[in-house]
Amino acid sequence: MLPSPVAGCRLIACASDASLDRFPPAVNATRPRPSHLSPGPAERQVRSAPGRLASTTLIAVILAVMETTGLGWCGTRTGRCSELAHFYEHVLGLRLVHAEADFWAFELPDGRHVEIFGSSYPGKDHFATGPVVGFAVRDLPAAVDELRRADVELLGEPGPTWQHFRGPDGNVYELVTS
Repeated sequence: MLPSPVAGCRLIACASDASLDRFPPAVNATRPRPSHLSPGPAERQVRSAPGRLASTTLIAVILAVMETTGLGWCGTRTGRCSELAHFYEHVLGLRLVHAEADFWAFELPDGRHVEIFGSSYPGKDHFATGPVVGFAVRDLPAAVDELRRADVELLGEPGPTWQHFRGPDGNVYELVTS
């Protein structure tokens, strides 16, 4: 039976002690684990010699996942942007922090932003599927690399603090620095 990988991690290789020498040293190395994940079977091994793990069970090599810290941003593109901006400010009580032609930015109490883009606002044509939610991550470059390794469609070039991508459901999402 294969060891269970830690929730959210992908099993990329599995081997017994006898076949461990076939893996390159980088695969045998212990990867730092995000603090919110508990140790899994692959990390419960004991080192017996430099670069080699001692075990009588199977050893799983796990590709770590990005560390998502929460929702970091939300934006929507709509032909009814003025009505939505009025609703955000006067019904939801969000604080308007920036406005220009076909664009409004509102700040939530925790400092994160909710943004509205009008239909004619440039560069947001990919927001056609509905609101875009940004997942906050601790390490944006590493998280974008993780998306690339997973063959996720990246939309445009990464910005200084964000990267848009298309999820498996066809909707647009975003990673933002936390």
